[in-house]
Amino acid sequence: GLGFPTANLARPEVVIPRIGVYATLATPADSGKTRPAVTCIGCKPTFGQNELSVETFLLEGGDDLYGRTLRLDFVEHLRGEKRFDSVDALKQQIAADVEQARRILAAFVRQ
Repeated sequence: GLGFPTANLARPEVVIPRIGVYATLATPADSGKTRPAVTCIGCKPTFGQNELSVETFLLEGGDDLYGRTLRLDFVEHLRGEKRFDSVDALKQQIAADVEQARRILAAFVRQ
């Protein structure tokens, strides 16, 4: 609904990095094609959620990821989790996160 479709990941049985927003590399297991992404680990405080979630937004857009296994490589922590006063403020921050991640990940993924 925010204009940034995400893959909502089940909590893995591995160590999860600290809560926040990250520049990541996402690789669907069945395709092997690594794509730049932004991943948020947190509780969605702007929407009053309390349950920890992991969401990944592919910067290139991409395939339907429902039911697929996705490998995430965490490259850089962008910022901590924050509650925003409005959905528009959240959207603006996500757009800034995407641009920051593009700059960081340009060295890792050849476009």
